[in-house]
Amino acid sequence: MKKNYLITAIFCFLLTSSMFGQTYYVASTGNDTNDGSSINPFLTIGKAVGEVDATTIIIVGEVNQTGSVVLDKSLDFQGQSDAKIIGDGSNRLFNTSASDLNISFSNIIFQGIVATDPDPVNSAPTDYAGGVFFNSQSNLTLTISNCVFSGNSSTSTAGGGALYISGGGTTEATITNTTFYNNQILTATTLEARGGAIIVYNATVNITNSTFFENKLARPGNFHGAAIRASANGATITATNCLFYNNK
Repeated sequence: MKKNYLITAIFCFLLTSSMFGQTYYVASTGNDTNDGSSINPFLTIGKAVGEVDATTIIIVGEVNQTGSVVLDKSLDFQGQSDAKIIGDGSNRLFNTSASDLNISFSNIIFQGIVATDPDPVNSAPTDYAGGVFFNSQSNLTLTISNCVFSGNSSTSTAGGGALYISGGGTTEATITNTTFYNNQILTATTLEARGGAIIVYNATVNITNSTFFENKLARPGNFHGAAIRASANGATITATNCLFYNNK
């Protein structure tokens, strides 16, 4: 009888873990051979995202991320201990690859993340759009709160120094208590420069209690929104109690 109880308990534990997912930690003191716990964190965000049962990822302190991270499932990213993510200067940070995702970021600084197109003549415009986050999948729900996007950029004519939000369907983003500072578009040509901080295509974005300052379109040519660009393709943006200054 005790053996049966033990088997039942183990089954319930595994079922509960599968239902509710797992929290993993990432820190500069970590190692990707660790188990991702708070005591033994991973070193890279990509490793944590790649865990099949991951639902919550905690960023602890300053983390350097090399390479782009593909998001193919719903995830909640949370920051602790003045969390900051710094890029490697050449790659977009996050790129979604599936529809119907629910992605959230809170209490994280995103700094110096650059999406650089090494071959602007032959690349598609969206290949390097959105320095920090890029989505073109349908029915995304994106939530950003208490974050800072500082000094991020893209060299793409498709735009979005920090965020590229598109996708159609019921794609919606909610941004609250967040600062966008000195994000920019550094296009390799003089043709287009769009959305120094954010560009929105075919999506609804609601922004509250947030600040946009000194975001830039740093090339001559056709300028479209030093802070935010709303495309003609079904973009709806509402900004409430927000401050915009010295974007240019």
